[in-house]
Amino acid sequence: MSTAYQLWHGQGTRSLRIMWLAEELGITDRITVHPVPFPPRMKAPEYLDINPRGSLPLFVDGAVRMTESIAICLYLLSRHAPTPLALSPAEPGYHDYLEYVVFGEASMMPPIGGIVRQLLIETPETRSATVLAEARENVAFRIRHISAALADGRDYLAGCRLTLADISVGYSLNLITALGEGAIIAPDVAAYLDRLRARPAWITASER
Repeated sequence: MSTAYQLWHGQGTRSLRIMWLAEELGITDRITVHPVPFPPRMKAPEYLDINPRGSLPLFVDGAVRMTESIAICLYLLSRHAPTPLALSPAEPGYHDYLEYVVFGEASMMPPIGGIVRQLLIETPETRSATVLAEARENVAFRIRHISAALADGRDYLAGCRLTLADISVGYSLNLITALGEGAIIAPDVAAYLDRLRARPAWITASER
């Protein structure tokens, strides 16, 4: 099948969500991947000529240009429907699916971003132990919401199968461990993350 999509991808960035979803969908042969070092504003200033926002990912499908990772995932799911990676409104757990697709970005990423800033951006002189502790506390508080969703013994967040909800949340949890902050993650959620990272699609996507 001929290539239909282009993706500007930085290893470990939010574009990993698209790579993972593409592997699960079996459409990687349709994607031309353009590797971009992170942060592109510093390491690949020429990328700003392509995407003035300087953010990753950038996804192109003909005249379509998108930069929000969750929106890109939803777009691909609609283009390649039907797929078990999405729940329909008629299925049980549809509300959970919507909740956690958004939760992985809107609720998880802001406090994780606070940790990123304190550990990787601020200098030792400007770093704040108080701000870092607050960010860690906020991440831990949000993880309780994931624990509650898994409390009945389910392996996935919605629909009793892997969906975009897990890809959204799983990326955020993995980023926490990549920052060396895995101690924040409760044991049940850590086990959930281990299940996600054992999937062949995750393993392949994370190495791209």
